[in-house]
Amino acid sequence: MMTAQYWSHQSGRKDTEMWNKQWERVDRFLKKWKLIERGDHILLGISGGADSVCLARYFLAKRESLALNLYAVHVNHMLRGDEAKRDEEFVREFCRQWNIPLHVEYRDIKKESREKKCSEEEAGRLARYECFTNYARQHQCSKIAVAHHQNDVAETILFRMIRGTGVQGMAGILPVNGEIIRPFLCLSREEIIDVLKELKQDYVDDSTNKCEEYSRNYIRHRILPEMEHINKKATVHVSELGMQMQELLAYITPKMDALYKEKVVHRENGELFLEEQVFYEMDLFEQKEILRRMLFEICGHQKDISLVHIEQLLTLMGNQEGKQQDCPYNVLARKTGEGLVLTKKSKSVKSAEQPLENSLENPLEDSLEVEFSILPWNGGKVAKRDCVKYFDYDIEAFVNADYGTHFAEAISDITGGEGTYIQFVGDLNSVSHNEWCDAADEYFAANTNMKKLGRYETGDDTTSSYNQTKELLQANPDITAIEGSASTDVDGAAQAVDELGVTGKVAVVGTSMTSIARNYVEKDVINTFSVWDPAKAGQAMIELAINVLDNGEAPDALNVEGYESLTADGTVLYGNARVDVTKDNMDEYDF
Repeated sequence: MMTAQYWSHQSGRKDTEMWNKQWERVDRFLKKWKLIERGDHILLGISGGADSVCLARYFLAKRESLALNLYAVHVNHMLRGDEAKRDEEFVREFCRQWNIPLHVEYRDIKKESREKKCSEEEAGRLARYECFTNYARQHQCSKIAVAHHQNDVAETILFRMIRGTGVQGMAGILPVNGEIIRPFLCLSREEIIDVLKELKQDYVDDSTNKCEEYSRNYIRHRILPEMEHINKKATVHVSELGMQMQELLAYITPKMDALYKEKVVHRENGELFLEEQVFYEMDLFEQKEILRRMLFEICGHQKDISLVHIEQLLTLMGNQEGKQQDCPYNVLARKTGEGLVLTKKSKSVKSAEQPLENSLENPLEDSLEVEFSILPWNGGKVAKRDCVKYFDYDIEAFVNADYGTHFAEAISDITGGEGTYIQFVGDLNSVSHNEWCDAADEYFAANTNMKKLGRYETGDDTTSSYNQTKELLQANPDITAIEGSASTDVDGAAQAVDELGVTGKVAVVGTSMTSIARNYVEKDVINTFSVWDPAKAGQAMIELAINVLDNGEAPDALNVEGYESLTADGTVLYGNARVDVTKDNMDEYDF
């Protein structure tokens, strides 16, 4: 363990090194943003790293003169073994020496990452702030001080710019956000290190900060240093740009608050509605800002919502009635004759006891009688094949094994049969999704040198496939292909591929729809996707029903494209209705 040197602050004499020009800059910054008041109870998040230790030393220097009550929290993420124990012991000793009450929290971040379907970095951030909030309440702390600095601001702004952002994203990191305060946004990382050297104060170093597989670390160690070759103050200037954006937002935000309240309709069922005529009376900035706010509100999150999602809604508003767009966090955007509707999609199953009023329409002759019964459901998952036994016939667009093999062949053609691949399924219990992936596995094993990293569940959620793809690509740079099963899998994966700048290096293939995947097909991020035409599938079902009613048995062919030849397996009939969609034919399958 790294041992620390401590210097007494209780002798009554001033430590002149503490009152250097950097401390005075922090004093001015605190005063400008009104971050603390005399007698405040302040919670310090201390990791043991240079930034948080330096922030603690600043508040220790102010503790007596401002009558501050200081408390500390250290979160052990249980990820780095002995190194994490070293960090914890360092913080314990630091707080003991300086008489700061300390709470140490242990969180299994790897487990929480899996449960929340996000990266370990994001799961760790969420866990830290949850611990900060809980411990602050216990000690009546009105402020939680964290040690973000100018380099963090510059990295954040550049990361958002690369990924796609707007004015809000360019604002960087706020000096105050509720009870969170950030006193060091006026200092650079180099200035913080210089202060610690003057104080002869040790700290610990997180080895993962040097890993350039993480996007922020790459920006920190590669991009910012290159920018500083052009101008040594590049980091400071980017950070100052963020501050200017915050001033701009302080002016704009109240006006947009009023506009949003006036124009966006909150329906009783939870939907958000924006009238088309009202939308086109706004200027472009107002349009984008209103759409951004609508997404934030109905998603319940701001993270992972980027400029691309706002652009998708702009495009949707210009489309004809009936068009749809899947959005992050299980949100569906619909274009109606009146305007735009955002809905939180429900995954619930209606009870069989609910009335079925007006739920059946006769698609054939008016004189045809339809008999039906409601079958009991006692909970649990209902597999598709559990239901087939109740059907006279089940017609499928294709054989699942053939469909999965086709994906593997497409990936092999793109990658040359080399590298590592990953697979996404909407549900690990989905029969069809797993049959597709199993067939692909068999093809890869028999015909290529490709290795499988794993099969991952996305819950049919774009955000989940995006987060998992991003984390997997950062941790495994040898990945060359992604196979998606749920219609949203390839869209989320493509977003991560696009943001990480590996388009052309990682093949993205799978099931989707044009309404979901168009943007990334046009950008050549999604190489190809496959689908079946729901209109033709419906037509095939109706024609099959008519044939069975007329002839008493199923035919071996239908007069429907993709179903001209049927293969029977008992009462299950298979067509050959797979459609491969690329940039060239996408408009022919615009659903």
